[in-house]
Amino acid sequence: MLHNPPYQGRACYGKTELCPRQRITRRLRQRPGGIGRNSAFRERPRQDWIEIPVPALVSEAAFVLAQEQLEKNKRFSPRRDH
Repeated sequence: MLHNPPYQGRACYGKTELCPRQRITRRLRQRPGGIGRNSAFRERPRQDWIEIPVPALVSEAAFVLAQEQLEKNKRFSPRRDH
């Protein structure tokens, strides 16, 4: 939720595109029923995304405060490598 732009009032369309699979991994080969498709999705460049305004679920100020708190949590996390 804290990383999700629709909560802020922005949704994006066309973020990914279908492309040929680069390689077929062991995990895919061992999947029951075989490999379902020989394609994969990859992220498109940010400038190609289509932004759609949607009703915001939280205020802009609350979203900014949440982003600041996320950064603080990352900085002071006990799991952080020093």
